[in-house]
Formats: sequence, structure tokens, C-alpha cells
Amino acid sequence: MDPEESRSPQKQYLYQNERKYLLSEGTGSRSEGEIRKQIRSERLPRLTNRIQHLIDDVALLNNRDFLTSEIWEDGWDQLQDLEYRPELRDPPVWLPNTELSGFTRIGFVLGQFARTVSSDVGPDYDSAQLTWGFLLGAVGRPQGNYRREHREIEEILRTIEKQFSRRKETVEEQKVETESQRLEDDLSISTSVPTLFDGSAFREYQEKAAEERQRIKNSNEPTESEFFQLLNEVIEADSEKIISASNLSRRIRRSIHEIQETSRRKVPAQDPFQTLYDADGAMNSGKIAADCGTHKKIVSYLMDTLAGEKDAELWADYPLVVEDPQRRGRKWEMTTFGKLVGACLFEEEGMETVHQALAETLTNGTAEEEYIELIKEILEPDED
Repeated sequence: MDPEESRSPQKQYLYQNERKYLLSEGTGSRSEGEIRKQIRSERLPRLTNRIQHLIDDVALLNNRDFLTSEIWEDGWDQLQDLEYRPELRDPPVWLPNTELSGFTRIGFVLGQFARTVSSDVGPDYDSAQLTWGFLLGAVGRPQGNYRREHREIEEILRTIEKQFSRRKETVEEQKVETESQRLEDDLSISTSVPTLFDGSAFREYQEKAAEERQRIKNSNEPTESEFFQLLNEVIEADSEKIISASNLSRRIRRSIHEIQETSRRKVPAQDPFQTLYDADGAMNSGKIAADCGTHKKIVSYLMDTLAGEKDAELWADYPLVVEDPQRRGRKWEMTTFGKLVGACLFEEEGMETVHQALAETLTNGTAEEEYIELIKEILEPDED
């Protein structure tokens, strides 16, 4: 490092209108083109300098013992105030039963920083090598102390294994809860279509379904076998149809919840989704962005998410939108499933209407023909 180096901090930091622009809060008196040009020509080239200056400053302060509790009296408290900005992470990290405090918080913030600054700008993101580098930087010793380094790394790996096991246990516990809810959903939807059954058979099924629902609520290890046996005893010919309908109903509800929880740079995914739903046919990202009052890249990111191209597993097999590869400018269309979800979200009494159509589909009814046809496309796809 060069102690004689001249620094110009005013050119390194993002200006207020640039921060507002990056948060999708408008451009103030300047045009979007001017702000983007300023960021690319002035801020980005200096970003690594800012990082290097911070690294150098920390090393220099440490060199003269300034980074001690005696001199930097409230330093630890200040480090605990570091923010990791979950609202700017798409999607945010899932943190069940995790308290972000102490060294865990510092490590998490630094890990998020390293991931954010390097994952898209360089070659394929290598999380293993990044983590190994962080580990060496955090506990590496001189050659003469390699035994101490080995012991410390082995202890760290044992601790990580324990914490990872607890994280996996949390996932398994949630799977049990989800399975319980799934089976209860199956029972609920099957009892909501009484016209599927004849008098005494339906009453018998209702009684058994009520008993099964209570058993599922009280069980820590729900299984499907009793439920399928129950269905087959009463409605053998139609049990598979009810299961398929229940799965579709559940996917619709989950999709609605996920749409309402998904955003990019404070732009809700529901906005471009509704714009496309209300449109008559395909729309490109630029037109959707203009109608929503946001930026094309934000819309493209959100539409990619709804198309199952990002981390949202829910839409990987059942996307809400699809990109038309034959059109230029990234044009999007609603999928059949997306149209059903959109109807539930945006039409008056849409949820009730779609679920009534679902029940009518099971009983070969004809009400709300438009929705019945959409449902049949999903439940009874044409075989090639």
C-alpha cells in the first residue's frame, strides 16, 4: 500500500439520487441514462478501490493496536450493528432457528458481501473455494504452528457438521408439518364436493374423513396409506381424481402466497404478473415495465422467477408464465396454470369461482366453462 496515495471519497460513494435509482425510487431531476452512465464510469471502476482501502485501513489500524477493546471501546457493539440487507437479496437466505448475533452475524454479513460482489461478475461461482479461502483467512497460521491450525480447522468442521445437522433436522420437521397439512387438505377438498357421492356413502365418508383429519393432527409421523385406503373404501373409482384436484388446489394457494412474498428491488412480483394477466396476449419485458412504472431488468428477473428459472422450486414444474422463443424482446405469455392463479388473485370472488369449477370438473359439471377447460388442461393433458 502507498501511504502517499491520494483518495477522492466523494467520487467513490453512490450519490443520493443514484441510491434512490438503484432502489427503484425514481431518478429525481436527472434522466435514467445519465445516472446509469455516472454509475458505470465513476462508481464501478472505483468499487474495488473502496474495498481495498477498507482492507488496508483495517490492517494499518491493527498494526498500531487500535483495534482493541481498550482503544475502540464500542467496536464490538458497532460490529453487531452491521446490516446484511435481506430486502436486497433475491431470494433471501432461509434462516430457521438461527440467531444472527456475535461472530455468526459478522461471518454472515461478510459471506453475503463476498457472494454478492463476486458471484455474477467472474467465472462460475465456486462457493467451496470461497469458503475455503475464508477459513484460511480466519484461522490460518504460520508454518511452524500448523498443528494448532489443523486442530482448529478440525474443530470448526465438527461444529459446522453439528449445525448443518440441526438445519437438516429443521427441514425434516417442516416436511412432517407440510405432509400433515397436505393430507388434511386432501380430506378437506374431498368433503367439499358432496355431489360426487350418493347419500349414505357420502355420510359414511364424512364420518371417516373427520376421524382421519383428527388422527393426522395428533400424529407426528403422518402417512399416506390410511388416507388412500379410506378413499378407496368409499370412492374407489374417483380417488385419483380427488388427489389430483387437491394437489392443484394446493399449488394454486401456495403460488398465491409465494407471489405475494416475492419482490425484486421493492417491486412486488404481483405487479408485472397482473399486468400480463390483464393483457390480451403476449407482452415483452419493456412494455410490462413501462406499465408498472419500473425497469425492464427488474421485470425480466421477476418473470424469470415466475417462469421457474430462478430458485423458486414451486414454479419449476408448474410455471405461471412462459417466454415465447419465437418473439424478439423477451415476450411473455400466461401458462394455463398461471391463468388459474391469476383468476384467483385478480377476479372478484375468483378463488371461490375457480374452486367451484374444480369441484364441477370432478363431477362432470358445466358451470364456469372457461375455468373448467383450464382445469381439464392441467388434470387431463393430451397424451402425445
